Amino acid sequence: PVGQPLVDPAAGGILEAGEQLGEVHLRVDTVPLTGAGDTAEDGRRLAAAGAIELSPRAFAGEDLTGAALVFAATDENDVNRSVREEGRKRSIPVNVADAPDLCDFYVPSVVRKGPIIVAISTSGLLPSLSKKLRLDLQKWITKDYERYLRKVSRFRSALLRVEPDRRRRMRIMRELATLPVAEVLAMPSKTLEKRLIADR
Repeated sequence: PVGQPLVDPAAGGILEAGEQLGEVHLRVDTVPLTGAGDTAEDGRRLAAAGAIELSPRAFAGEDLTGAALVFAATDENDVNRSVREEGRKRSIPVNVADAPDLCDFYVPSVVRKGPIIVAISTSGLLPSLSKKLRLDLQKWITKDYERYLRKVSRFRSALLRVEPDRRRRMRIMRELATLPVAEVLAMPSKTLEKRLIADR
């Protein structure tokens, strides 16, 4: 829910997952960081900018009050398990760093190119591979795919207007999907419509 806090003992989880959380339309208003010991420099920087709320001290169960999600990312396994158990009591999803078997959810790596969104997860087993795949996909999904998506979306809208038969629409869209991306992009929209719709 928008506006509810995300609780992250030790700061690690939310700092690592912040970009992905934004991609799935969660707004981070306040993040009580309740781990004992030194706070990461990134955490201090974000707190100074007002992006998160820091509270460096030992974890207490009350820290989860009103939370929508919880990241347990301290260096102490016992603390992380305590956070996990407290989350379970309160029916709040918890992500425990480096312990996929204790996680209620995973934060995927996300590739966004215009309206194209691709989420990648290794089910918590190897986050570094998710990151590598994200970087590879960012290079592979070029602007041409965004242009292709928008053009085919317009074609589909035109098809819906003129073809009432659902099965025929599906056949036409399947045929369109077999055409190379470059060929579709090079073809004027009217020519594409004539080739796949009007000439039938």
